[in-house]
Amino acid sequence: MDPPRTIQTPRGTIVELALPEHEHEILESGTTQERINAISYQPIDFSQTDLPEYHPFFALVLDNVFSEEECAMIRALPEDHWAPLVQGNAFREVDRTLVLNTQVADVLYARIRPHLEKAGVTRLRKAGRHQAPASGANAAAGAEASTEPVRQISSPAQDWSEGIAGASNLKAGQGRHKATWDMYAANERLSFLRYGPGMHHDRHCDQVFSRPGTDKEDKSFLTCQVYLSDRPAAEAGTADAGGTTRFWGPPGSSFERRFVDVVPRAGRVLVFQQRMLWHSGQPVNAGLKYAMRTDLMYQRSFT
Repeated sequence: MDPPRTIQTPRGTIVELALPEHEHEILESGTTQERINAISYQPIDFSQTDLPEYHPFFALVLDNVFSEEECAMIRALPEDHWAPLVQGNAFREVDRTLVLNTQVADVLYARIRPHLEKAGVTRLRKAGRHQAPASGANAAAGAEASTEPVRQISSPAQDWSEGIAGASNLKAGQGRHKATWDMYAANERLSFLRYGPGMHHDRHCDQVFSRPGTDKEDKSFLTCQVYLSDRPAAEAGTADAGGTTRFWGPPGSSFERRFVDVVPRAGRVLVFQQRMLWHSGQPVNAGLKYAMRTDLMYQRSFT
């Protein structure tokens, strides 16, 4: 059997890997409307947390995006390709594999796209309002498994465009036409992450991803973090097993010590903006934490 194709990039070596055909069929069979409707929708309203300063910023928790069986299949994809990644004086310690796989990216996008439309983040532009995130039973369905700070948004319709993209990306161009960014895909470049005891990723903001030669017309604005395992159980004598995704105030700010945690849960997806939203992967104290990170991609047009 030939070794998988590899691609060298500034961010590391990417391995092109495919799911076995029967596993791909299982994933694709889960893109029905009934399956999509079973996903619970929980926006994070920062105004109701210890980080009210982040109120203009977007973050959303989606539960039941993947089943435990599906998480196990996806988690096994990079099985023989893990490599330790240590950056900047223990700023980041994790086992990582960069994988090129359109199968998983396309299924992920098909399942979460309707919920992102409901949230009003699939089209970003300077003018216009977006539909408010829906309320009701579906939003509350996953509340039991969520952390306390994750609450339903109850405010009037909110336009997320400038908070997500920044004013410079929404400037008019080509005469009087306005710049519009439309979401079109999940990036097929998937970052698989495995955290063991002591591993972590310190406070940072995610980088915007642009395909080579397309930085003005094609870029990411949202991170999509897929949890592929439950939070590990705490060992005896420890307060918890760690491993949360933690939103922080910016370093040096008046609220740099305040935070909001999102707890890993198999099949849970955390979507949040890359611009100015500081976060960390908290140290894992016991067991293993598996996750997969990708970007949600946008294309620019003028309307």
